[in-house]
Amino acid sequence: MRLEKQVLNQLIDKYERSRHVFEAASSRRVILNAREIKLYQSGSYSDKQAVHLAVEDLRSRGFVDYQWVAFEEGNLLDKLFLNLGQLEAAYDFLGRMPLLRQLEEAGQALAALDSALPWVEAYQTEMLRCLSEERRFHRLLPQEPDKLGLLLDTFKGLGEISELTERIFSTRYLGNSKTFERSVRSRLVTILKAYLDPEMEEDQLLASVGIVRNYDELLLKGELSILLDGQWLDLSRFSYGTSLNSESIRRLEAIEVRSGTVLTIENKAVYYEYIKHAPEDEIVIYLGGFFGKYTRLFMEKLRDAASTSTVTIPMVTKPTTATVLTDSALTAKTSKKPQYRHWGDIDLGGFMIYDTLKVILGEGLTPLYMDLETLQNNADQAMDFGEDYAARLGGYIERNPETEFAEVIRYMLAHRVRLEQEALVVE
Repeated sequence: MRLEKQVLNQLIDKYERSRHVFEAASSRRVILNAREIKLYQSGSYSDKQAVHLAVEDLRSRGFVDYQWVAFEEGNLLDKLFLNLGQLEAAYDFLGRMPLLRQLEEAGQALAALDSALPWVEAYQTEMLRCLSEERRFHRLLPQEPDKLGLLLDTFKGLGEISELTERIFSTRYLGNSKTFERSVRSRLVTILKAYLDPEMEEDQLLASVGIVRNYDELLLKGELSILLDGQWLDLSRFSYGTSLNSESIRRLEAIEVRSGTVLTIENKAVYYEYIKHAPEDEIVIYLGGFFGKYTRLFMEKLRDAASTSTVTIPMVTKPTTATVLTDSALTAKTSKKPQYRHWGDIDLGGFMIYDTLKVILGEGLTPLYMDLETLQNNADQAMDFGEDYAARLGGYIERNPETEFAEVIRYMLAHRVRLEQEALVVE
């Protein structure tokens, strides 16, 4: 029965792509050529006979008719014809929903979606237009009702969350911790690329809408204090660095910057190596690659604090009793405006992370150890890349001809090499 359904599904597919679906009076026949049946072209006599038996069974049920090649009756099948008068029975036999009903039900489900997210609204509008005006499923809209339901549940969840890990989100909104990864993630990323940013990496796109693999934990070291729950905390007391989780970042009331330079680093191992010898007048922050919304939020708060001319801050830079400063230790002081630098991989991802940071921090941001000289001096540690990566890198420089990385990118494309920052150990 499997072969019968396969052949009939091929015919129904042709029917649904034809004008018959919307023009009942069309006189054109829906035809499937025998050469379109994959098994029939195997060259095996037993396969050919199996197709003959399947086609005869379909004819006995009234679903199709067929004809033989001239002078090859019983030997070579030529064409199959769909019996349009038995369509309803054919759909029932296949357990398949007719296209018109699929369009109608998908439209109803999509129209019922109530989302305040601008990109979801744009997607919803375009998909509904395609269903009603073009009477077809857009490539970004799943045709299967169960897959559409999962996608719409995902949209609903995204409108309600601030940030969740993939598995917690999947359990809460899709009923199973692995459903998102298995059935939704890839499609959602494709939609996000279409409606948000085609060049973002997958994890960065998902983080931008609140879904992360793991919660952000910001690692940092340097001369700064934070106001949290009404108390100032002097983070410079942590000589070997410290961390802030997403909830702490969300609740931050103020930041005091006492350093002349802020350096962001892409790689955790490099961060830990660097802070062993970091200058005292420098704040060092580990970003964690394509960072999530709370790391972004911290960088925005840091930027705003540094750009404020006068803030209420603790005068004590090296408290002698505790890291918690009381109100009596506070006074008014002018905050420094630091210089921002970013050190990342000399590759497409590193350049894109830098661009994201520059949107947050402004034109004052400059790259560190991401230039042509660094790449050439560490050529023995460089990694090769292929044509697909080269095309993406070439596309990046075409869209950003004035990028600070133009020189090094041209070299990378000419020599097909890139460099991860782990290859460097800066003393």
